[in-house]
Amino acid sequence: MRRRILWLILASLLAAAAWHSGRSAWDAAGVSRGLAVAGTLALLGAGGLVFWEGFRQRERPAFHGAFRHLWFYQTLAAMTLGAFLAGLAAGREHGPFVFAFMESTAALAYLAFRQLYPADKAAARAEMVLFSITLTLLAAEGALRLAGLVVAHPLLVAVNPTSEATVNAWRLKPGSLWMGQRINSRGYCDAERTVRKPPGVFRIVVLADSFGVGYVPYQHNFVKLLEERLNAEAKPLQRFEVVNLSVASVGPAEYHWLLLHEGLAMQPDLVICCIFLGNDFLDDAIDAADEKLGVFDAQSYQTVRFVSRLSLLFRYRRRAEAFLIDHGGPAFSPEDYWRLEKDRLTVCYWPQARSLYAPTMENLDRISALVPGRLMLFFIPDEFQVNDELYACLFKDGAPHSQFDRVLPNRVLREYCSERNIPDADPLPHLRESPEPTYLLRDSHWNIAGNRLAAAVLAARVQEWLSTLRPR
Repeated sequence: MRRRILWLILASLLAAAAWHSGRSAWDAAGVSRGLAVAGTLALLGAGGLVFWEGFRQRERPAFHGAFRHLWFYQTLAAMTLGAFLAGLAAGREHGPFVFAFMESTAALAYLAFRQLYPADKAAARAEMVLFSITLTLLAAEGALRLAGLVVAHPLLVAVNPTSEATVNAWRLKPGSLWMGQRINSRGYCDAERTVRKPPGVFRIVVLADSFGVGYVPYQHNFVKLLEERLNAEAKPLQRFEVVNLSVASVGPAEYHWLLLHEGLAMQPDLVICCIFLGNDFLDDAIDAADEKLGVFDAQSYQTVRFVSRLSLLFRYRRRAEAFLIDHGGPAFSPEDYWRLEKDRLTVCYWPQARSLYAPTMENLDRISALVPGRLMLFFIPDEFQVNDELYACLFKDGAPHSQFDRVLPNRVLREYCSERNIPDADPLPHLRESPEPTYLLRDSHWNIAGNRLAAAVLAARVQEWLSTLRPR
């Protein structure tokens, strides 16, 4: 029996080598693929031999009796999980091959071990420990997924959350205080608004992320300042109302949901959709990739995401506290902020930018279809587009400067708006010309000066757009 299994393994290796030589290159990935095929073939063949031997010699105690014991299935479950975790660690590309190789070779090794030592107590204890770990991880995954359905919290957002789930997880708590403003009954940093538009009011709905929620006192928030500027410059008997439907950590996909389920009911005369050039394109692309996650992608599991989020939160909090104690400065240390902005620089990498922008453009098309002729896009630049010193610092690791276009996101969005006759507003030139800093130090959100300048640019663009409308 053992000799047959050895011959089977050898034959499987030869068959896999022959198959591999005609289809793949002899690199690390190709070799792992070949070993995976060989191990899988050997495992299937060995399983068949074991069952046949058990059937042929069923009158005598044989290894096939193991199939009637719980330990056998406990061990298979534990081996499957262990090999699966190894596949996750190997990454999306090589995960399935590593999994198949480890699973098949581990199963073969264990079959041989148990045949040689059928009553080993140490093996039995190891089986129970591994099986307990398996059950614990399965229970944790199930509990976290269930908790995400019951509790709306950023740490529990599902792997592929709906836009509604994301909005509800990040929406502010009604009645709480944020930057000196009482959060209204619908969870927004804004005054209470009636759903029905008051008579004689030109109502504007603003869809934004944390920039609209604001990281400055509420009276300096650009959405609040926009309403004040428009009313200060309004004609007699004209009144403007700017409704702030901003939620932190959301983007165009969630804006569509917000507009469809909450914004349209407020009868807006104009919808201003804010696009943060730093991460909206990246987040939409990640969301599109998440829809294609398979079982070998670590990020497809709630347990992995939960632990990653906790680890990230803990790490940044520790660094922020240490930096505040030592320097009394911003929350992000220089190293963490450099890494954050370096990741966002991807939106300016022109060789792949067009494909990166595609998911966002699709979401904007869906938003535009809801309010044809009443949509305006407001571009919110990232700090590296404004701060020359920061931008230069992002290339200190030797990245090819020539492959990055600093204003590529603005130009692509402007082309998009021009093709669809959508008005747009871009404060980038004004931010770059400002004699004073317009961003909070190592935070990437606007400070008071930045909010004030953004409100001025947006108010002027709204007035310009209004002047082109025919009187009703």
